[in-house]
Amino acid sequence: MVQTENRYCKLILGYPKVCFALALGCHVVAVLATGLMISSGYDILPLDLSELPMKLENSDIKLQGDAWKFVTSDPRVTWSFENPSGHKEALRSSRYDPLEIYYQQQNNQNVLTTENLKEIQNFEESLFNNSVYQNKLCLLKPNTKCTKPSSIIRFFDGTYSNLHPNLFDPFFTNISNVLKTAILMLPTAKDHFSNDFKITTTVSTASALRSMFLTGNPFEGFKSTHDRQNEQLAKCRELAGDAFGSILDNTFKKGLGKLKIYYRMNSLVMNVIQRQVIWDLFLVAGSFAFIFVFMIVQTQSLWITGWSIFSIFSSFFGANIIYRILLDYRYIGIFHVLTVFIIAGIGADDVFVFYDTWRSSRDKGFPTILERFSFTYNHAAKAMLITSITTFVAFLTNVLSPLLAVSSFGVFSALIVMVNYISVIVFIPTVLITYELYWKDWKWPSLRYFKNKTSPSDGEGVAEQNNIRQSVDPTQKIAAFLGETFYSSVIGHKVLRWVVMSIGVAVISVSISFAVQLVPNEDQIDFMGPGSNWYDVRRLRDNSFNPSEEDQFFSVYVVWGLQNQDRSDCHFTDYKCAGNSVFDNSLDISNPPCQMALLGLCKEIETLSGEKLKSLNIRRDQVTNTPIVKCFLAAMESYFKERWQRRVGLELMAV
Repeated sequence: MVQTENRYCKLILGYPKVCFALALGCHVVAVLATGLMISSGYDILPLDLSELPMKLENSDIKLQGDAWKFVTSDPRVTWSFENPSGHKEALRSSRYDPLEIYYQQQNNQNVLTTENLKEIQNFEESLFNNSVYQNKLCLLKPNTKCTKPSSIIRFFDGTYSNLHPNLFDPFFTNISNVLKTAILMLPTAKDHFSNDFKITTTVSTASALRSMFLTGNPFEGFKSTHDRQNEQLAKCRELAGDAFGSILDNTFKKGLGKLKIYYRMNSLVMNVIQRQVIWDLFLVAGSFAFIFVFMIVQTQSLWITGWSIFSIFSSFFGANIIYRILLDYRYIGIFHVLTVFIIAGIGADDVFVFYDTWRSSRDKGFPTILERFSFTYNHAAKAMLITSITTFVAFLTNVLSPLLAVSSFGVFSALIVMVNYISVIVFIPTVLITYELYWKDWKWPSLRYFKNKTSPSDGEGVAEQNNIRQSVDPTQKIAAFLGETFYSSVIGHKVLRWVVMSIGVAVISVSISFAVQLVPNEDQIDFMGPGSNWYDVRRLRDNSFNPSEEDQFFSVYVVWGLQNQDRSDCHFTDYKCAGNSVFDNSLDISNPPCQMALLGLCKEIETLSGEKLKSLNIRRDQVTNTPIVKCFLAAMESYFKERWQRRVGLELMAV
């Protein structure tokens, strides 16, 4: 068989060691350059696992929200909590991210027993007295002392004894009477009990309880709750992890006496997600270990296997240099971590394509190794190019997404696919030839069990070699079955081929019919599975407890005087960039008709019918049952009415 000589193959065969060294050097440079840039402080790996940027950054809704969110940090605005002399908002005086703790008895038995309440009291005291919580995290009262947890224990420790003498029972000897009194005296007392609670003067039962530890901001070093909000969020995550992370995790695993506890806090959730992603990265080692073992069994060569794994590994660094420096992307997130697993599979597949093409070329009867090598290179490179381009384009289409997490993931994955392809067609041929020329006859003792499948020389003993391989190589048997028996009996059969096509069309049609019925999942995504705290606490909270005043709710702001936030100065991958506030200078709130119009809107919302309030999900105050609507013009009207009445009263007295 005659094969046109490939110039690159001829170069490798002429200078195998030099070509191997140069190709290897390019890979090493990518790895070393990354290490040097990291050590020098350059952000070559802008890893950010704190959030998943899945927002439409340039949409009007997002820009309107940002306009209100970040105007609080604009130096041109003076807020009611500040004055021109620069006084700060009181330290940790505003409620921030609460910690919710749930207690549940096994088999939904009664949790309201003396033994259980003592366990809860001791546990909450240990959390409350934590030095990090006391000194850096807790919500401070005006007397600068930490606010006690919102807990059923408050009904027994004398906190509310001024309301009724029954609300003091430090030894939990009269549980039913205390709780009955608390429910009668305190409208929010029911929030601590599960929906199935039953409280009388003689009986008290509930399958679960909940408590809440309050945190406060602004933290030390910040002027107000609005000052550098992203940094305060990061600060809260750090402090919450230090104060509660270990003790809550250990108590969840071990239990609290006869109780099972669950906990919920947004700051701790983000810490868990980041830690889980980091742990998942260690699974990459398992993927590469499997690929290493599988590849070494197939190639029976540590030389080929080792350098192939290095080629796959270094592709990540080469692609990242292009991604970070040439394309100037400054974001690597959770989705990007998946590319490590993707490239492990794609890279190994490319190596197998090249090696199997080389191995099967022994049967072609090439007179020289150059012709055989050229045949292998040309056929394998073309086959891998088609699959690589297909994968490249599939990933690259994600660039059209307006979501940063998706578009940047597409760019990063597409780059890794192409860099890996270049590595395979440039570096792997040098690895293969150096092995063929220098290492083929050497084996590790542990691999001598596997008989070498390569032929003694090219073009000799082809018939004999075929007979040997047919008896020892199962892949050849599979290939022969698919290419001969299966093709002639099924694919090429004049009747069965139409049956196969009909089945395929039916499967596709059914799949499409189900696909068009898919709707977005409105439920919160579970990032941890059953048996974990985060999975179980969500269901316990949603199914066993009613919403309370202590829960977090969405606030809707109606704002005038601001235009869409200006993000023109923000880098296209900096989703945390605040941008610049743009004020609407045409607004004149001093105009009485404008004031009356705004006041009319406030009163219209406050006087909506009960059915309308329910449809809009506007909360009601649990005590007054009135809609919770805060309007500065309503407060201003009350203020002026009071001033007017005082003035009239003084004038009458003077007369």
